[in-house]
Amino acid sequence: MEGAKILVRVSSHQGVKKVWIGPGETVQRLKCLISAELGISAETQDLCVVNRGDGPSRMVRLDRMDATLGEMRVLHGDMVYLTSPEVSAMAREQGDSKGVAGGRGGRRVLHPEVVEDEVDRKLRERDGWIPRPKTKSCDHKEDAICSACMPLAPWNVQEHEELKKVNLKHIPFHAWLRKKEYDSPNNPVYLEDPACVIMDSNRASAGKSTLSVVLERQVYRHVDHVEFESSTLIERFIDAWRQTGQQRCGHLFGHYEAEDIVKESLGIRAVVSAIYEPPQTVYKDEVMLLKDPDEAKVEDLAKSLGMTRVGFIWTSLKVNENMEIVAERDESTFILTSKECIRMCTFQNRYPSPCSQSTSGKFGSKFVSVLVTGSREGNAEVNAYQMSNQFARLVRDGVISYSKQSPSLMRVRESAGNAIYPEIRYVAKNEYGYMVQFKADPTFPNEYGIVSVRHSFPIHPSPKFSCFTFPIENRQVYELAPGPLAIQAQLANNAFPACLNDWHFLLYMIKVSPELKDRFVNAVTSQSTLDVDLRRILQTSALAGTLPTNSGAQSPGMNMDVWSPVTPSVARIEEMISQIVQLGFSEEQAKQALTATNHVSVDLALDLLI
Repeated sequence: MEGAKILVRVSSHQGVKKVWIGPGETVQRLKCLISAELGISAETQDLCVVNRGDGPSRMVRLDRMDATLGEMRVLHGDMVYLTSPEVSAMAREQGDSKGVAGGRGGRRVLHPEVVEDEVDRKLRERDGWIPRPKTKSCDHKEDAICSACMPLAPWNVQEHEELKKVNLKHIPFHAWLRKKEYDSPNNPVYLEDPACVIMDSNRASAGKSTLSVVLERQVYRHVDHVEFESSTLIERFIDAWRQTGQQRCGHLFGHYEAEDIVKESLGIRAVVSAIYEPPQTVYKDEVMLLKDPDEAKVEDLAKSLGMTRVGFIWTSLKVNENMEIVAERDESTFILTSKECIRMCTFQNRYPSPCSQSTSGKFGSKFVSVLVTGSREGNAEVNAYQMSNQFARLVRDGVISYSKQSPSLMRVRESAGNAIYPEIRYVAKNEYGYMVQFKADPTFPNEYGIVSVRHSFPIHPSPKFSCFTFPIENRQVYELAPGPLAIQAQLANNAFPACLNDWHFLLYMIKVSPELKDRFVNAVTSQSTLDVDLRRILQTSALAGTLPTNSGAQSPGMNMDVWSPVTPSVARIEEMISQIVQLGFSEEQAKQALTATNHVSVDLALDLLI
């Protein structure tokens, strides 16, 4: 021992280090020595020591800065713990010139010009350490803490009692990033998005034997939760399959927000407010997207309403001979087909997340994919997924494609010419039950890239769009076509301006009357003002059977072939007329009602007659 000084061991994530200090020195002096001698900024950190007095041992916080170590019962050889992330003194000194932000030593901005998503900016400002209440095992004073009530690190969020019920398989992206920064306090954390293919002939011969990728299961996810604002969104979407037996797909629009399942958590929730169904070719077993001429208009309307494209949804439903929904997917067969995985990766690459810590200015994607498939109970169930960043890179660089051998297998592309593609290796059990590394020769399971995402519906829904009566776009077969008749029905069934609070109605109106777009958006977003003139324009055009214009004049309309349903056969029309006549209407009335409703159904014609 040096003179009358005592040895205090300081435990931090850098390890255990020693400090010599007199027992008459204050706690404030101990913090200064830790900062000066060990290069750890302890000024804003909590110091805790194990109290070995009467009763059980417990952690006690050294919170009296003017108290001496003797008064706080800190003895020679005691271990003092830093209970929250430190910022290295060196990193803090260089912070102004090198961009250290957020109070974390590993945080350094590579691209300050990159505008990150609002939810990312909010989460970076959070402390991230999750508080825990005191339990029955906490035998200490109110101002003390122990291992049972000590705040949880962001990357240990699964250990929180509330989240143990959820059985989290992945931690939030920002929690994973905090872990990297915590483990590297003196060095900046840069996120890389490397290329997976060599396109240089001079490097081809040298790199051919060494270029390889080992598949790793991603421990984090960019979106932790998908919430549909109303179950009606899913019900109306699935109804297309119920009516036709053909699969359906659509784009999800909404916004991202911080998930507050527990205080200070760093998760992200994707809130879905609307589903847009683009032009598509539908089959019994699959669906194919077509080129959408209205994509820019849809994006513009969504942006005006405070929404963005957050994901993609599709159905994969099968029935047996009794017309009951059957489950065709599980962990023993496949969860997602390789074609679906390729499409998911393509969407994620198309909509990346901006990131100022990435070497490329973007990292990963918040784009989610939602599958509606059959459950073991015979119901249509919803499941949400993402693909790992590693898989997305492999698809982006053309390294992998789907295999025709099995729905769950991916195929590795062979090197050709100047393009050198890597070998793909993965770890799995062999025939003896041991975990060994295999080479994809040339196929491998797609399960290594699948990231599951939680989903839910609110108990007390308050959707952005509360009206769900207008016909859905691009459903040509069985629904009433959007047009003057549909506008008339929309105004008749819903009061103004509530009738405008319908995503599909707004979408149709800005297509046929783009000059009215701003007025429609203002009518929806500014509920305090009532556009009486807009109501008059809609009512006048609906009664006249024409499309509305900004001046209120009657427009002859537009080519609506893309919206028109398929005309039933002559025999079917005669049968429909007969059914209406049997209910007491004349044959002429039946013909007029069916013509006005485009021969969609008897029920719709009766509604018009009644």
